[in-house]
Amino acid sequence: MNRFWLAAVLALAVVPVLAARAPAQQGVEVFTIDPRASTLWVRTYSEGKLALLAHDHVIVAEGIAGLVNLHRERIAASTVQLSVPVSSLEVDPPDPRARLGLEATIAEWMRDAIRSSMLGADQLDEARYPRIVATTARIEGGPPELLLSLVLRIRDVEKPVQVPVRVSLARNELRASGEIDLRHTDFGIVPYRFLFGTIAVQDRVKVIFELVARAQG
Repeated sequence: MNRFWLAAVLALAVVPVLAARAPAQQGVEVFTIDPRASTLWVRTYSEGKLALLAHDHVIVAEGIAGLVNLHRERIAASTVQLSVPVSSLEVDPPDPRARLGLEATIAEWMRDAIRSSMLGADQLDEARYPRIVATTARIEGGPPELLLSLVLRIRDVEKPVQVPVRVSLARNELRASGEIDLRHTDFGIVPYRFLFGTIAVQDRVKVIFELVARAQG
């Protein structure tokens, strides 16, 4: 069975989101992530001599939340806060698998077993670390192409990551999309290996995201 953890991110991103609306600041517009319109997927890759007996997988974050404090005149002064509840992660929904060109639908029992392993104490440890979080440290460039320097926290490990993002801005809507490669071992997690590594999960995972945020007010 192919087991693994989700690295992600997000880009992907994120700190727990405040329930109350953020106070307005002069020159700053506040946008709230719309989880129903946003997607964040993490793809894992199999490897090893018997990799054909395993599967690549896609993990889908169903509960993305966050705030964007946008300064249109000084983009570098803007900030992003995002949050992914670990309990919201789903394994191998059929539509994302098909859209990524992955073979076959994964049996429900296998999806459940992989998810249980992924949330367990030796992987994401959802009971102790219920959120994957990140915040912006710096924003460079200007729309439509930005480079976000983020502090990403998975479990109890924080790492700086750089995320190229393509942004479109309207009066009441902000869209951001991109992808980034992360590694299990950067966050202190050893990728799954079976039968002396003949079936294994690659260290690399790919985070693919498209986030939609709506203006508050």
